[in-house]
Amino acid sequence: MNKVITIIAVILTFLFVGCAETATENTKEVSIENVIEKSTSEHRSPSEIAYGLRSIGAQHIPGIGNDTTNMKRYAENKNRASLNLGIYFADFEYSLIYRSMDEAKASVEGIKLLSNELGVSTELDSALVKSFDDSISEEERIVMLDKGLQNYRVKLNDNSSNVELLIVTGFYVEQFYQLLQIINLYPKDVDEAKRVDVMQKLYSRVEVQDVSLGQLLMEINKINSWSPGYKTFLGDLEKLQIAISKMKTDEEIKLLNSEEIVNEPSLVDVRLKLIKLREFVIQ
Repeated sequence: MNKVITIIAVILTFLFVGCAETATENTKEVSIENVIEKSTSEHRSPSEIAYGLRSIGAQHIPGIGNDTTNMKRYAENKNRASLNLGIYFADFEYSLIYRSMDEAKASVEGIKLLSNELGVSTELDSALVKSFDDSISEEERIVMLDKGLQNYRVKLNDNSSNVELLIVTGFYVEQFYQLLQIINLYPKDVDEAKRVDVMQKLYSRVEVQDVSLGQLLMEINKINSWSPGYKTFLGDLEKLQIAISKMKTDEEIKLLNSEEIVNEPSLVDVRLKLIKLREFVIQ
């Protein structure tokens, strides 16, 4: 085990050992990946994301995740803690896919604090740590990542529907934000034919998000106990779904160059609405 793996092992051991004391007696054990998949119809595994991004040449965008500056303030409110736990989990997954160690460590700190605050007991599969081993192939590493995240166990209270859905919502908002940032910040010093091909494929990925978002909203709307501030937030999610439905078709996008795709008005509208949603979560 090299030095890098040792560092991540120590950090993750701090997070995941001895947390059972915070769980209540009346709990259910699930995988965060399963919770997310239940509420978003198009949730993809890390291998699907990695292979998909690689196949279209999408580059890693460093620093797009949420930092840990405000994590103690997030912990003061259960709803905000739940949303940001989803944010940090999405950032953690993104960092693992691209082997970004510093960003992964930062996300772990956020997960650690917010998990403890929510009384969530977590258990990490050793495959996640092994996925950083430089001696294994990329394909094997991604398989390990899938296995590790699928076995990343959490224990939630039986009456924690709000917590579950807010974790999922934070996760969804952050993954969507990552996708939009890849489009917005994609390098310009590449061949135009290649760049427009990447932009077309990423635009199509955004254009179908109304399906997952619609399913998530169906789950959210089953709960009637949201405070006024969160009702506004959920209303903004519905506005985001409407904005996505107004995006251009694949055939229409084929008529545009790469910069025209990045600045396509309906995509810009989606990006601005998503940024507003994310700012509500991380402020």
